[in-house]
Amino acid sequence: MNKNGEWIRLSCKLVNDDRLEVKKAMLEDPTGPSSIYKYDDEIFKVMYLDEIKCMKYSFTKEPVEIK
Repeated sequence: MNKNGEWIRLSCKLVNDDRLEVKKAMLEDPTGPSSIYKYDDEIFKVMYLDEIKCMKYSFTKEPVEIK
């Protein structure tokens, strides 16, 4: 909450991406978790946000959708 009594709320759909090329790309990134996971194990998952909606709320104003 900011000093004006406003805050944002995000809502979305979390989508699992099982494509091997996506997993490989994540693990090839030097900042990625390649020391812990392998692309073909069942533990490592890649997900993305879809249908994202952001709303700004306030104690004194109506909610506003941020686009």
